[in-house]
Parts: sequence; structure tokens; C-alpha cells
Amino acid sequence: MGTCIIVTGNPVDGHEYVGPFPNAAEATEYAERFIGCGWWVAPIDYPAMETRASIERKTAAGEF
Repeated sequence: MGTCIIVTGNPVDGHEYVGPFPNAAEATEYAERFIGCGWWVAPIDYPAMETRASIERKTAAGEF
């Protein structure tokens, strides 16, 4: 897992996001030291650079 963030909270009360961290190990270490309980590590996926035409092609082909 590459770049990550720490997520805390819940869907009713809302979430908080901490990071980014370069990897899951560093995010976990930080969370265990400073946050306590009720957190998880989530990867960050950077968006691909796509044109509107390529998105429309993928949608028409059922790739989404």
C-alpha cells in the first residue's frame, strides 16, 4: 500500500481525515500513538488524467 490517510469517526457524526502518510506502517504508527481507538488506514488513489472523450468511451463500453 502506497500513500495513505487515517480515517476516524462514523457515518452519522462525520469523519475526520489525517495525513497523508507515505505508507500504511507510518500511518498506523501515528494513529496508535496519537489517536487511540476508532480509526483505520485508507489508501489514497490519485486520479488518472483522462479526457472527457476517454471517459465517454469507457462509459459506453460499460467499463464503469
